[in-house]
Amino acid sequence: MAAALTIATATAEFKIFISNEPLVLRSSMPDSSPRSIAVGLPGGEAFCFDAANARFRYAWNVSEPGAAFLDMRPLWTGRGGRNINVLGDRYFTASGESPIRFRTADNLPETIRFRGYRILEEGPEFRYEIDGVSVSETIMVAPSGEGLLRRFTVDSPDEDIWFFIGDDVDGAVTSPQSPLDGGYFRFPKKSFVQFDILVHRGPAE
Repeated sequence: MAAALTIATATAEFKIFISNEPLVLRSSMPDSSPRSIAVGLPGGEAFCFDAANARFRYAWNVSEPGAAFLDMRPLWTGRGGRNINVLGDRYFTASGESPIRFRTADNLPETIRFRGYRILEEGPEFRYEIDGVSVSETIMVAPSGEGLLRRFTVDSPDEDIWFFIGDDVDGAVTSPQSPLDGGYFRFPKKSFVQFDILVHRGPAE
């Protein structure tokens, strides 16, 4: 059964704690747009997704399961528009460029449209369109329990899919379906493409 969309009850210190189900909060966040989405997952993993650009921004981890992962004081005690505070250790920051490209590795998308999200039992599923192609991205705790698994489903792409990581990305990233080559993963075209991107907390094994 899918976990309900929920926001944890804040303490008197304005902190929001990791729960036993995915927690989702839309807010302005550091190093992202005012239309950001903060997500805390069971076990202590958390991340920021930028809805304005339909893009994963960064991941962090709290010190222990059940610890606070957000400090809402700047938003809830001041004027609107302030960034909330991230609590914990950031271990991955994505490139500032759109990662999914079609046809060639350097073919940047012309249009990206965010189409919403829903909460599944394992984590949120984000839906968006890249140059008219439907993409869903479900983000969950990695099988190792240390990091995140980003599972992509791309509907009927006409060309190969290139996933840009970059040579200077801050963090370790792998895919079980493709080797990393020159800052990119490559996935052959077919009627239905699903692939995983693993964001490791620590060195990739």
